[in-house]
Amino acid sequence: MNRLWKIAGFMPFVLVAFINAFVDLGHKITI
Repeated sequence: MNRLWKIAGFMPFVLVAFINAFVDLGHKITI
């Protein structure tokens, strides 16, 4: 249960990092 909470708390950070990297990549392609 504790491990599940750790993963659940970490997922938003990973998701934000992926979105940030994807947006940055998109901007580099469009420019």
